[in-house]
Amino acid sequence: RRHAGHWDDHSAELAEHHRLAGPAYARPAWLFAHRTAESAIARSSHEDALHWLSVAGELQALDPLTTAEERESQHVMQAQALRMLGRPAEAWHPLAAAASSALERGDTERAARTLLAVNDGAVWGWRSVGEVDSDAIALWRSIRQRLDGRPVVAASVELAIEAEQIDDL
Repeated sequence: RRHAGHWDDHSAELAEHHRLAGPAYARPAWLFAHRTAESAIARSSHEDALHWLSVAGELQALDPLTTAEERESQHVMQAQALRMLGRPAEAWHPLAAAASSALERGDTERAARTLLAVNDGAVWGWRSVGEVDSDAIALWRSIRQRLDGRPVVAASVELAIEAEQIDDL
């Protein structure tokens, strides 16, 4: 009651309070932690955002009501923070997890757009020269096969597949 109407100003405190209250309060705890991470990203405090996203992820695992879309959002935010910290290679894993989840739900376009975020704003590719990830290529191809009727997204995915394979040729 003390923070009613001022959730954003106290979301970190509320996240910790609910976390300490135990597993029965996992949902409000992770929602407040997620909100704190959003606020940190808005302030360009990406290390702080990563901390709160980690806390939120741990708490999501305790919440039986967490949806696939909520987990995907969590992964995408984590990747965004990592990219902003200049760690794009680390951003691949949460993006791949989110894209795989979207693909399993049948949301192919969301899966494609999620993975395409790995290269947003990048001048060069995000992988090290000589590094080829066959699992990543398989995921891209799986998405591409299901992108009927979305030519612009499909073309972007085709380019991403080619970029993934560049060192494999």
